Amino acid sequence: MKQIKMHMLLAYLVLTSGCMTLHDPKISEIHLKDACNLELGALFYNSPYYLSDGEEHAPIGRLSRLFGLYDKSVALVRITKDGNYLVTQFYDTDNKEIVNSRSAQGKQYDSDGKRIIINKWSSCKPGEAGVGCTWSHIELSCTQENNLAVKEINGGAGLIALIVPIVTSSSFLGLYKRVPNITNDSSSQPITPRNTPQASRH
Repeated sequence: MKQIKMHMLLAYLVLTSGCMTLHDPKISEIHLKDACNLELGALFYNSPYYLSDGEEHAPIGRLSRLFGLYDKSVALVRITKDGNYLVTQFYDTDNKEIVNSRSAQGKQYDSDGKRIIINKWSSCKPGEAGVGCTWSHIELSCTQENNLAVKEINGGAGLIALIVPIVTSSSFLGLYKRVPNITNDSSSQPITPRNTPQASRH
């Protein structure tokens, strides 16, 4: 999906040359907290209550996808900071933990102010039309309401026929509601609220 989006942007620029940007305007409306406070773990719905248009099947379309799990039965995701890694636990609607080998390994992250950065990716290679580079990463941060904001950031630059410069950039947003960390007397697993939020799109 990531490569398809970038190819669409590059195809447009081949015809027009220059610069093209595609950004969700809602990103500028989000007010972030200074920190997410994930050291003790935080629980979020796996489905976003807001999602940029066209991102339903992208990694940010479900929180678990960012951590390598594409299981449709995931209802909740717990994210915990452990040193330089984010460790995740996944739960279904019956509060049963879904075991995944990747979650036990954790995902390394970088910090940049209020943002936690994961899934960095970049590529530079020549082609028949010229030479170009593309890059992307995911930013995690917390809103003033203590929900999770997930941004997908993409960029690209190149030369058509090694002469005409082109630049692309895009950003998309997913917002995930935090779930109160309520436990029952017989289990340390979270109690799953039954009213899962549905994503709104603009």
